[in-house]
Amino acid sequence: MKKVVKEYRTIRLGETGNSGETIVKATNEVDAAIIHNNERLLEIDISDRIAYCMENNECLTFQTEISGSNGKFVFDMMLPSGCRLLGWSHKTAIELKARMMPDTIYKCEETLKRWEMGHKTEPLTFVIISYEHLKGRKLKDGGIRIQPNIIYYNVSDFFTHADNIIENREKILTEQEKRKIKRTKKEYLKQLQDTKESLIKKARKAFDNGRVSLFLGAGVSIDAGLPPWQELLKGVFQSQNEVPYAYVSDTNMEAILEACDNSNIVAGRYAYNGFADGDKYRNRIKKVLYKTKKSSSDLVNAVCEAIVDDSGRKISNVVTYNYDDLIENRLDEMGYKEYNSVYGKNRDTSKRLQIYHVHGMIPQRKTIESTPILSEKDYHDLYRNNHNWANVVQLYSMNTMTCYFIGLSMMDPNLRRLLDFSYSDEGPSKADINQCPHFAFMQRKALKGDKRVKVNQEHWHVQEKMLREFGINVIWYNEHSELPDLIRKIMIIKE
Repeated sequence: MKKVVKEYRTIRLGETGNSGETIVKATNEVDAAIIHNNERLLEIDISDRIAYCMENNECLTFQTEISGSNGKFVFDMMLPSGCRLLGWSHKTAIELKARMMPDTIYKCEETLKRWEMGHKTEPLTFVIISYEHLKGRKLKDGGIRIQPNIIYYNVSDFFTHADNIIENREKILTEQEKRKIKRTKKEYLKQLQDTKESLIKKARKAFDNGRVSLFLGAGVSIDAGLPPWQELLKGVFQSQNEVPYAYVSDTNMEAILEACDNSNIVAGRYAYNGFADGDKYRNRIKKVLYKTKKSSSDLVNAVCEAIVDDSGRKISNVVTYNYDDLIENRLDEMGYKEYNSVYGKNRDTSKRLQIYHVHGMIPQRKTIESTPILSEKDYHDLYRNNHNWANVVQLYSMNTMTCYFIGLSMMDPNLRRLLDFSYSDEGPSKADINQCPHFAFMQRKALKGDKRVKVNQEHWHVQEKMLREFGINVIWYNEHSELPDLIRKIMIIKE
């Protein structure tokens, strides 16, 4: 593993470097988002709380390697001067364990013995933090003292201890310190805006230079008043209490979804299995799908304006995961007829624009022969066949065009599988933002129950890093109302 050392000063007090950013030092190239497993996620949560408890003469290092007369020592984290507020008065080594193995304590004891033999004048406190609970008498701070210099914390006990310190510390912040925090946040927001403007210019340049595919997700339909998939399913179950779901009610609806592990495709299969044939199920879906449709949507308008303004010069196709025909209806209203809706083998290559409904289509007014992806079985049938036309279309677009993802969370496992397949290790460096060919518009949301700036910065950074591994740049927005104008700014040509 790469040797990484970061030095934090207390973020809570607004200590910053010359550039206004939190001080970070690295002894090697730092992969700042190498936290795609439980221990790395735990490392972020633990280090964040420790950093908030540190005073100005204290620092925290990661994957610290120390050589001495008794060999080499490598610790997950190290506080060279301890952390006074946490009760660690001298040098402290921290080991993070997602699981405690039978010999974990023994190994820590042996490591501490080796340390004490080679560093007799430099005492070391050994702190172990794990998800598991150990039996023993707890200290006031929630830890269990296994030996004089070995302390064990369950994760939740440590969080409670650290959060109490942070809360008490916030109460005594001076007005000057509060102004420092406010200034740090302001500088961070300016940095975000500068990055966003840079990405918008990059996205505009990519749009001007190449062949483009628009990938549309549920967010586009939701903006027009259509229900998200889970609400659609609830409507299918509860629509006038029709047979076969007369037993479903507001009281047990959530329990039924929970019994399906809150999986939309499993719940879809549950709903589908109650009908004698697919036509009845499709009709019920259609009835619920358009029930709450709004008269207009600025987001649908922006997408269609980009298509009409472009007139097929750069936008080669649209890939939509939505059943509805909102885009087609709006294009018709705008007088644009150079498109063809594809939901199977019904292709018309004489049209400039192909709109691929890769999960099938249930139009509002027309009746068509379509087989929409409505249940878990349909979903599996589609994605187990890499040569299915819908998979081929998506892969072709990802491999040969600049793709703009609109209204998608980017969390669908099959979309991510196709992206990963198309953006292989043989291509550009996955860590290099300049080599990422695609763009995703995503709402910047704070973590539920945790509004701390530093924590959410790390969270958003990890999201960006993960999507760069698929060749995608993230263009963030704060409110959904900002998205239509972002699309116009990037895709509509101004004479």
